[in-house]
Amino acid sequence: MSKQLANGAFDPEMTGVLAAAFERAWQTLQGTTHLDDADRTETLREVLARAVIVVGRRQGANDAEQLAVAALAVVGSHVPGAAR
Repeated sequence: MSKQLANGAFDPEMTGVLAAAFERAWQTLQGTTHLDDADRTETLREVLARAVIVVGRRQGANDAEQLAVAALAVVGSHVPGAAR
């Protein structure tokens, strides 16, 4: 279960895990995906951020690496050309 507060927000610890997962996943995408279009890059960052949050809510992962891998799997299945 994810560490969410009563209002649906994540607690500070989980917020840190989500941020670390996003950064790890983004570094992976930058190394494996052609990102020369600023609009595509911004859209991909937004999709990745949403994926990290959704996976974090569902899995409540405390490990940023596991969360990053799971979020990349989601993004890769929905965004043509994104790393899987």
